[in-house]
Formats: sequence, C-alpha cells, structure tokens
Amino acid sequence: MLGLSWGGALAQQFALQNPRRCRRLVLVATATGALMVPGRPRVLAKMLTPHRFTDADYAASIAGEVWTSLPVLPLIRQRTLIVAGTDDPITPVTNAHIMKTLLPHAILHTHAGGHIDLLTNATELAPVIETFRHT
Repeated sequence: MLGLSWGGALAQQFALQNPRRCRRLVLVATATGALMVPGRPRVLAKMLTPHRFTDADYAASIAGEVWTSLPVLPLIRQRTLIVAGTDDPITPVTNAHIMKTLLPHAILHTHAGGHIDLLTNATELAPVIETFRHT
C-alpha cells in the first residue's frame, strides 16, 4: 500500500484495519494528521472540546480536520518505508522522523526534494520504493 500526502493517512488507516491485506506500507510526503508539525491552532482547538465526544453530528463534521494517527502508529506492524523531502513546505521532514520513531518496523528515506517529488523525480525515488518492495 502506497499513500502520497493525504493518501498516506488513508494508507495508515488501511494498514491498521487490514493487516492481512497489507504486507508493506509506503508513506510518501505524509504525516500523522492534525497533530503534526505544524498543527493549525484552529484545528487543535476543535480537538480539545468535549463537544466532539457528545455530539455525533459535530464529530462527523470535524473528523477530517482532527484525525491523527499518533496513538495508533505503534500498532501498525507492517514493514514501512517513509519517504520525505527535506524541502517540503507542506509536510516538514520532522513529521517523517516522528513517524519513524513510532512505527515499529519503519525505515526512513529522505531526499532533497519537495512534496510531489515522487511524481516529478520518479527516476530517483521509484527505485527506492521498488527495492523496498522486494526486500
């Protein structure tokens, strides 16, 4: 399973819920959701309100903003490759280091590029993913 940017959040959820259907995980230019570096104050405020626990409609309306994988990363058992650009203005590389620390079977590959280098610099990054896929 490979997830790029927001798709990485989806890939983390899939790997957690479907461990038998997902042997390996590749997370590219992604993070843990709302609790990432940097977190927007407006989103963090929504996470702190108890209203999200007592009103199902409200919880559903903010779910996309407050989702975070931080508490469940240690439960993801698949071998994981994290690919992060050191010049990514959308998802700072610090997030990749946090994920590497929390994912029990993760390796981190950093590159000098930005957020969509998997698309714009595939000649460098595709072999990294291909090698991981075969190990």
